[in-house]
Amino acid sequence: HKARPVGLGTITLGWATFIGTHIAMSHPPNRKRLINYMGERNFLSVYSLVSFATLVPTTYLYVKYGRRQGPLLARHPIIGRIISAIGTATLSQVIIQPILAKSDPSIDNDPNEARGIYRITRHAMFFGLSCIGIGQMLKLGHLGDFLYFAGFPLFWIIGSMHQDYRQKIEGTETPEYFERTSLIPFHAILTGKNSLSKSLDEMNPGAAAGAALLGLLL
Repeated sequence: HKARPVGLGTITLGWATFIGTHIAMSHPPNRKRLINYMGERNFLSVYSLVSFATLVPTTYLYVKYGRRQGPLLARHPIIGRIISAIGTATLSQVIIQPILAKSDPSIDNDPNEARGIYRITRHAMFFGLSCIGIGQMLKLGHLGDFLYFAGFPLFWIIGSMHQDYRQKIEGTETPEYFERTSLIPFHAILTGKNSLSKSLDEMNPGAAAGAALLGLLL
């Protein structure tokens, strides 16, 4: 497929704008100034609006100009579907865990202790989205697909590192929480700082299985 350079370039520019505005607005000094100026609720509204205004046009440009466009770089549909399934299963636990915590008063809400999927990685949402991105890159395989879907794992790394930095500066998570969890999946478990068996016990297997099936079909 012959790619349109302008379209592919704007996809890259769109991701750069999305990530850049996120980092700039959430950087602790900037975030504090903006919240003091407009209030936290208005800040969150503007933050969400900027996200929408940058990611949605980027996605539109990908669908119009980038999907299956450009040279075929690497195509492994089966591996791609499996990785996408890991991503959707992860996101299912991100969605359902707060619901379970509210519905079960026996759950200990110790701020120093991660639960469920967060024992595997404290940035489960970013990780889940990155798996879907990597999976779609491998499933579709063209340059345009790589340029768009590579933004998800890129944002996982950059966004997670910056969120850790901000939370440590602002003290929204305790030092003990950071000590017991990890950005890289399974690192805290492999180093003996957390427990895989506890993580699995605290997850909802039905939701994970259903979401994984959806991921296989993406």
